[in-house]
Amino acid sequence: GKSDGTAHGGHFLGGRAWPTLEIMISELPVHLRRRDDAETGLALIELAA
Repeated sequence: GKSDGTAHGGHFLGGRAWPTLEIMISELPVHLRRRDDAETGLALIELAA
């Protein structure tokens, strides 16, 4: 995380960590679903219920 308490999220494709690496994984209380977005043409995760 950052010094103000916020964090960045995304996909981790590969990398090196020296000397340590901290990863936090959390279980979400909902099932994430992807929906095709007409504007971008991408299958985006729908966050709004």
